[in-house]
Amino acid sequence: MIRDLSINKESDAPHALAHAAVHQHGRRLARGALRDAGGGEHQRQAITLANKHKAVKSAAEFKGFKFGVPFDYSMHNFLLRYVVAEAGLDPDKDIQIRAVPPPEMVANLRAGNLDGYLGPDPFNQRAVYENEGFIFMLSKDIWPGHPCCAFAARKDFAESAPNSFGALLRAIVDATSSPRQKNRKEIAAAIAPRNYLNRRGRWWRRC
Repeated sequence: MIRDLSINKESDAPHALAHAAVHQHGRRLARGALRDAGGGEHQRQAITLANKHKAVKSAAEFKGFKFGVPFDYSMHNFLLRYVVAEAGLDPDKDIQIRAVPPPEMVANLRAGNLDGYLGPDPFNQRAVYENEGFIFMLSKDIWPGHPCCAFAARKDFAESAPNSFGALLRAIVDATSSPRQKNRKEIAAAIAPRNYLNRRGRWWRRC
């Protein structure tokens, strides 16, 4: 959706999967194509499996599983494929991978449409909270410090409104650097209310 909104010029500067920008340029979608401007997030993803798979101890046991990822060209897909291949399975033949919007992942797990997913929080913690799944592996244990999402902007927006683009970029950089300092608890408390993530508890510790 973010990709299509940028192509249609309905969005100027979204928070998007970093690989969405790479995908657009690879597909020669230059009109309204996103440019990765940086200031993004790292890690903070996980492989979550349905509770019926609690006996699974290794990715080698994923054979026949159906997995969800946010986007075909996302870090989630690449990391999942890496884990499966390292375990000796073929990610194109031994498992099924399909794009599922993260807000719909828990519902698909509950309905039995997915055996698991590699997605972002709070949807991993949501599966645990609703007793629909468990966290099998954190993405930082696959690739410490891996990139994921980023602040992106359409090329024509950045060139036609450089002051606005610059102000947005500086704000994003300031915001993403803050959690690494001493105010992580305060930031977690600020974004937990219903108008943002609607989450309570200590899920921020997983970041």
